[in-house]
Amino acid sequence: MVNWSYLTETKKEVKASDQKSCGNVMAEYEDNLVIIEGSVIKSHEYIVPKSVVDYYDDKNIYLNISRDALLEFDV
Repeated sequence: MVNWSYLTETKKEVKASDQKSCGNVMAEYEDNLVIIEGSVIKSHEYIVPKSVVDYYDDKNIYLNISRDALLEFDV
């Protein structure tokens, strides 16, 4: 079982299936995660369903979609 609260509190880094960095998970909203790219100046904000999370390795959250596919979740 994934502890989503812990992942959002610690703002874990998110990587796409092609190993490209996507930002950090900042919040949980219903069955979605809010990922913000850009620590000083926000360049992208994504709202992605938790179903696109492939796994978490104690350091990063890995998605089962590519960085390009993630762009469809940009808000």
